[in-house]
Amino acid sequence: MNTDTLVLGSRDLTLRPWAAADAAVLPALMDEDALRRWTTHRVTDTAGAQRWIAEQNASQGTGERFCFAVVADGEVAGHLVLKRPGGTGPVAEVGYWIGAPARGRGLAARAVTLLTDWAFTTPALTRVELIHNVGNPASCRVAEKAGFALTEILPPLPGKPGEGHLHVRERVDPQGTSAHASTSSSSSGRNSAAT
Repeated sequence: MNTDTLVLGSRDLTLRPWAAADAAVLPALMDEDALRRWTTHRVTDTAGAQRWIAEQNASQGTGERFCFAVVADGEVAGHLVLKRPGGTGPVAEVGYWIGAPARGRGLAARAVTLLTDWAFTTPALTRVELIHNVGNPASCRVAEKAGFALTEILPPLPGKPGEGHLHVRERVDPQGTSAHASTSSSSSGRNSAAT
């Protein structure tokens, strides 16, 4: 699946590949306490933003990671990623962050829903997971609004504070039944709601 030119949209929300010009806005967007607390991203200047964008775009061709800029009303508002280990399995994980100026508008839940709906057009994919730290109730609300059910409390990982929540959304076939295959939790990254 090639996402180099893929653009997903709904009303005032667009998911598109990261562009080199986005480096100008990333340092200010990512320089805030909540993102530092819940993500591993540390972009503090334009050069760092250019490297980060190049890393996101380099992962696109593998089929294992699909990265998007979240754009609302023409402005970059955040980041969204779909991670699918091996690129062909039945389970994927979604991660995201939304910058402070765009929070409180429902963008994260709408973006996660849009990406998950698109991901389920891939026949082999039957389950998308969203994992976040229990200390991040905003991510719990995003997961619920995007149709993800809380299915498990995960133990803390080494070097990570606190337990995690595993939220799951399964593909539903046209008859309204779950397309669930025998799958296991990918749990590939803790606090992934902000990866």
